[in-house]
Amino acid sequence: RRGAKKPPPPAATRERERAEQRQIDEWAAAEQLQEADARLKGELAAIKRWAAREQQPVNVALDAQRTRAELVAALEHAYVAVVSDARTAVAAGTDASIQYMGLQELYPIGSLVSTVTVGGLGPGVDVVMRVNDCRYEPYRALFGGRKYSFNLVLECMVALGGEWVAVTHNFMIDEWLGGRKIRQLDHVPLRGAATA
Repeated sequence: RRGAKKPPPPAATRERERAEQRQIDEWAAAEQLQEADARLKGELAAIKRWAAREQQPVNVALDAQRTRAELVAALEHAYVAVVSDARTAVAAGTDASIQYMGLQELYPIGSLVSTVTVGGLGPGVDVVMRVNDCRYEPYRALFGGRKYSFNLVLECMVALGGEWVAVTHNFMIDEWLGGRKIRQLDHVPLRGAATA
């Protein structure tokens, strides 16, 4: 009959659907963990390649026994000069210069940045975004040399049709030599602002 309501599914069907959903959720969680581990291994490999190019030894291994916090602590210890220089520059404010390999300290996940580089809004429109992810990725330059790009994943909220929508933007910062003033970067951190 048209317009008649369907009877609710039997309890066994609902339980089977819940079990299937739990299985899908477990698979998704396992896949996310594998992706995070692969990304972490890639970042470690990129850092080791950079260290080899800069003739700085790295004695860090990623294995099942090492937690992420231990890995981060080991990397920070291996690159104490790079990390401390970057932290000093970040603490000094936007007039300080920062080295390329210190960008990870400038853009911690959850921090807020200001930019005017979002297309479609018109020139000079300030936009505040939250850092969702950032990482270094190696690539081959035109003549075969290895270079690095710093990938910055930012998110902002946009009013659209009476609702707020989260919009993600991906930005790539090419490698440079020497230092750059923080205030001259396309994405300037907002210090003292609340982070999410």
